[in-house]
Amino acid sequence: MQNMLPIFAPLQDMDLSYKTIQRAYSNPLVKMIMHNMFTILVGRKGIRQSDVTGDGSGYSLTITKHYRSVREKSEVAAKSNESPANQAPQHQTKEEKRKVFTFAFAMMDLQTHMYVGYGASLRSEKAAFEAALALMRDCGVEPKSVRLDQYYAGQSTAEFLAHRLCCT
Repeated sequence: MQNMLPIFAPLQDMDLSYKTIQRAYSNPLVKMIMHNMFTILVGRKGIRQSDVTGDGSGYSLTITKHYRSVREKSEVAAKSNESPANQAPQHQTKEEKRKVFTFAFAMMDLQTHMYVGYGASLRSEKAAFEAALALMRDCGVEPKSVRLDQYYAGQSTAEFLAHRLCCT
């Protein structure tokens, strides 16, 4: 969208920048319109049952940290029962630690390569995952199969998916 800004510039008597686009995303009306457009597009594609794949990530809210490196350090520290080198001081609350990243998760139909679910969260990648599943349900898409990365390879995820997608 940012690359299309010069097209819109002659239509208005105001300077547009990428910040204009970012601010628009936080407007509740824009969020509702985007949600509705998303569900309409998925419906028009006729995607009802799908083989889906999903992936999530965290995006740093500061330029000093990178999600993957922080996550890998935490995993190494957890395995060796040490604290990671860049771990926040112990006096920080969970709320303060969470504000370092924003999380996103996308579910894609493997046949059409179209997204059928998307979620974002400031809390955790799992919360973004759950939001993506909720939007997938809102779009009326039932998964035939789900392919996720190793972070979601546990039995608890399989049970969660079975319960969340089949029984709610």
